[in-house]
Amino acid sequence: MDNIFTVIAGFFSGSLFTALVTKSTSDNSIRVDNITKERKKWRDDLRDGLQALHRLYQRTTLPKSGKQPEEDKFPVVFHSYHEAKCFFQCRLNPNDEEDRKILDELEELQQKKNFLTLKNIDSAVSTLLKFDWDRAKYESTPHFIGKLFLILLSLVVAFYIIFKGCLSDKLAAFKDYLALCCSVLVFLMTAVAIYGIISFVVDKLIRCHKDAECFCQFLNLPYRKPPSEYSESKDDKNEKDNDCCSFWRVMSALMLFGLICLFGFGAYMKSESSNSQSEKKAIVVD
Repeated sequence: MDNIFTVIAGFFSGSLFTALVTKSTSDNSIRVDNITKERKKWRDDLRDGLQALHRLYQRTTLPKSGKQPEEDKFPVVFHSYHEAKCFFQCRLNPNDEEDRKILDELEELQQKKNFLTLKNIDSAVSTLLKFDWDRAKYESTPHFIGKLFLILLSLVVAFYIIFKGCLSDKLAAFKDYLALCCSVLVFLMTAVAIYGIISFVVDKLIRCHKDAECFCQFLNLPYRKPPSEYSESKDDKNEKDNDCCSFWRVMSALMLFGLICLFGFGAYMKSESSNSQSEKKAIVVD
């Protein structure tokens, strides 16, 4: 009976761990797909808007030729510079310094109709599109391997501290099931603490004040460094909250897995104890 309980506990723990990993992977895949589709549409709108801005500049500054382009076949058509500015203003971040420069260049283009200003807009929008494309590729790449490595490293360090380090002599003196329970619980809590410390140190080392600034430095892009005078945005706070929730979800799953293993250890210890007692009784009878 005890062996059956051990098998059931092991099967249940493995199934639970697999279900948690599958659920997390599925949720992340859905989120990435939705964000990727919206960003693709946003990049296409910026490209079409930039082409429409060039056609508007050509109509308003260059001499009219006999053959005019058919505007109906283009997805975006501007009839005035004010309309072009509204188009880009709805698709850019007003709290970003570089995005505000694009809007200022559009305002200057409306007033002076200077070709150099149009070239500056081309350069800024092209850099913005390149940045967002690289960011989309980066975010669509799975990064769970690093977290898995941190978890395994935390488990190894905690195992060495509890079972092979300074506490090994004291734990070796205990023979009962209570000592095993305490040692496993201390092991899990130590692993959680080590994982939290390592994650905190790694975040402080590799993360900048803003995620966008850190990503620009990672890609060596001199662009979209947010100004320091702006406070933390709502998206940054939500991202940090999601990271915190993910951390505690992983730790909760780890603790639950450890408790299930603990019950399995208990059943195994109980079966071994009963077997040893039955053997002793058999020896006494003989």
